[in-house]
Amino acid sequence: MWRLWSRQAFPCRWCWLVFSLSLASCATPVKDGARPTSALLAPVDALGDEVAALSPSVQRKEAREVAACAVSTSRKLALDYRVSGPALFQNFLVNVGMRERGLCYQWTEDLLAELQKLKLSSVELDWGVARAGTLREHNCVVVKAKKASFEEGLVLDPWRRGGRLFWTQVEDDHYPWRKDESRYARARLARATSARLGSERAMQTANSANGKSRALAGATSR
Repeated sequence: MWRLWSRQAFPCRWCWLVFSLSLASCATPVKDGARPTSALLAPVDALGDEVAALSPSVQRKEAREVAACAVSTSRKLALDYRVSGPALFQNFLVNVGMRERGLCYQWTEDLLAELQKLKLSSVELDWGVARAGTLREHNCVVVKAKKASFEEGLVLDPWRRGGRLFWTQVEDDHYPWRKDESRYARARLARATSARLGSERAMQTANSANGKSRALAGATSR
């Protein structure tokens, strides 16, 4: 939350305001230590079903992979960020220098990076933003069927509940989400594409080189 504050010195006069707001938040932190695997199955199954239901074109296996990655990554990030209170309180700790990460755009950035490693083919990922450029700015990952509109996607928001992944339809959430077209968001969305294209080119080059080597070896053997 409040991406713009992370790029500037945090004004001291806002400290008590953020702290006070944090006490009213209903977000619940994730405790240290791993939950039993069985406790994660329900959210993974439920989210996987909703991702698969986005469109008949969405592969069920891929939907399950997205769900498992999103749920497990959200919990891991909570431990990495050392979340110790409600979401707004974590913001307060980050902005006064007591935590390194934990603002909503950082949850979004890190969750997106893990989801991009799945090399998805039937679903796409977008960066969602609400109230951009204001003190109430919020960020999330949006997953949608390939070529579907942003509004048809699902919000994936690990920040809201301190690492317990929250999801809902874009149009059903109380945040006024829109696709983030900023240079910042586009650069991060493009990272996986660039990496994938580079990997594909490297594979093609290697296959081509192997083919030439085999052809040369065959000609020599004659």
